[in-house]
Amino acid sequence: MSSSTNFNMNTSQPDLEMFIACYKLNREHIQLLWQVLLHEAEKRNVMVRCCTVVVTYAFVWVGYVKAKSTVYETAYFIFAIDHRQWFQPPIPESYFGNCIGPGIVQGKVKDLIGLNGFFEACQAIGKAFDESKRIGIQNAKDWMKNSLEIGSKKPFGSSGSIRFKVYDVDFGWGKPSKVDIASISYSGAMAVAPSKEEGGFEIGLYFTQRETDMFTNYFEESLKYMSTWIK
Repeated sequence: MSSSTNFNMNTSQPDLEMFIACYKLNREHIQLLWQVLLHEAEKRNVMVRCCTVVVTYAFVWVGYVKAKSTVYETAYFIFAIDHRQWFQPPIPESYFGNCIGPGIVQGKVKDLIGLNGFFEACQAIGKAFDESKRIGIQNAKDWMKNSLEIGSKKPFGSSGSIRFKVYDVDFGWGKPSKVDIASISYSGAMAVAPSKEEGGFEIGLYFTQRETDMFTNYFEESLKYMSTWIK
């Protein structure tokens, strides 16, 4: 279910050696996360934004907070939101450019690592998308300032996209057999990209061995628990 790629930090303490750990969420995992979110929302009688990016980010964010064993009361998450899809009138297909803004969310650590942490994370991330859709680019002038301010609070971040099919890229010498986003070794962000299998995703995280063990246990046990709980 997971594999790792070593990027040594030249430290004399083995337990602090850092490397990229890779995890795969397949189509069945994503569908399971959808079901869990919708089931919990129905039980609480609340509306939620249920989409692949929300459940993927939420699931990984919770695991990241648990693996880091943070002493902070509040955890932050920043990710990119593509505003082009919400322009009215629609942007012409010939438009060459982007309009990417930051999605910034926060959550109480005790809630995120609690029994309903996945649902809490989904709600926070989903509301960020809903708010961006409602406001649009009206506050674009504040995007840079807000991003810099949240940067001082050591947020978890994302790199890559669930839409960018890295395994379909061919520069003339064939498609890649394995892709790692090495920049997360200094940014500390989550690398995300579609996997070779249709409907699945690869997640890369830059961890110590202890953090990798904790996240791997969360990853495997949470999916196993959810699969029995949702039935």
